[in-house]
Amino acid sequence: MRIAILSDIHGNLPALEAVLRDIEQNRIDDKFCLGDIIGYGANPEECVQIIREISKKSVCGNHEHALMSYVLTGEFPETMNPIACDGVAYAKDKLSKISMDFILSLPLSDEVKKLNLKLSHSSIKSPDRWEYVTNTVFAHMELYGVPQNISLIGHTHKPQIWRNKGIRQAAKSTDSGITLLSDNKYLINVGSVGQPRDGDPRACYLIIDYLENKTKVYFRRVEYDIERAARAIREAQVLDRFLADRLFQGR
Repeated sequence: MRIAILSDIHGNLPALEAVLRDIEQNRIDDKFCLGDIIGYGANPEECVQIIREISKKSVCGNHEHALMSYVLTGEFPETMNPIACDGVAYAKDKLSKISMDFILSLPLSDEVKKLNLKLSHSSIKSPDRWEYVTNTVFAHMELYGVPQNISLIGHTHKPQIWRNKGIRQAAKSTDSGITLLSDNKYLINVGSVGQPRDGDPRACYLIIDYLENKTKVYFRRVEYDIERAARAIREAQVLDRFLADRLFQGR
């Protein structure tokens, strides 16, 4: 069985479409989404429609959470910067009722029992705190106490793998993938489809391949029409042009 994990799409329709084409070529059985479908990009409605249709399970990202706050109280979380707030307000104006209802129904975390997976946008231990799990990852791993062997997150927009025994950080996946050890627990950041921040502007998502006697993971990097995505942001006018410019740099 092969599954695909997507996160941080951020209204970037060209990136999402390119990833879906790549998924079709990789014999994927199921797809899951770790949140932040909206925000920053110019096509939130189209991206939510797609994820609603293709994702077997999806969880809430901090941009969806901010939208919930904005809809219910008229205010954004204090921690959200003005550029991000503008993106959420833009999404609210663009989303259909069915897409809004879908977002309002998203859980903060979920699990896939048959595959031994835990799903969250940011922190596994405290998904409502929207932590950036980077340097604190090992303290974080000691805290989670979840039974699943593989925990999946996004939020930082940087693909990484950590395991709890023997090595501080596993190398990024190559074309041959990384084999997961059965007696270890892993925390995997799947990277970002719509706004990578690791210096590589290509869209990123994760494949988990469950083979007969081992499990392998692959970070997939996919070229997409960045100019089309950037142009849509500029044409939206209410979105900051910085959001278009950064797509070319992957920062």
